[in-house]
Amino acid sequence: AAESLKDMEGKPSMKFGCDESATTGYLDIFDFGRSALDWAPRNLKEEEQLLLAQGAGTWARPYELNIADPLLLGVAQSQGSQGPIGTQMIYSLVCAFNLFSRLVPSAELLDVLWGDEAPAFAVLQREVELSA
Repeated sequence: AAESLKDMEGKPSMKFGCDESATTGYLDIFDFGRSALDWAPRNLKEEEQLLLAQGAGTWARPYELNIADPLLLGVAQSQGSQGPIGTQMIYSLVCAFNLFSRLVPSAELLDVLWGDEAPAFAVLQREVELSA
């Protein structure tokens, strides 16, 4: 029998959910031992976050970050607690990525993996870092 969230007072718990077609899964982590006021916003310069870009690296389907992605919205929301500048920073990064990722062909990603020169990828990396 599953414990209710009320019974979990003081203990961290994790709940799994998914959409109707069971193609997207969600993990919710609850830590009732901490006050909501104890949560500090993430320092994105010290923490890595993996975001999945969609697209195929072609003219018709360039790589892009979906601004409606729940993970990206969560990062933006956590930065929003720092005020409008935190949220603006996230959207600025996404905008820079989406703008310059259109220049990166899919074949160049293999060059990045093999350590070969990848000029379009270097431009993407530089511009996203500059927008931070």
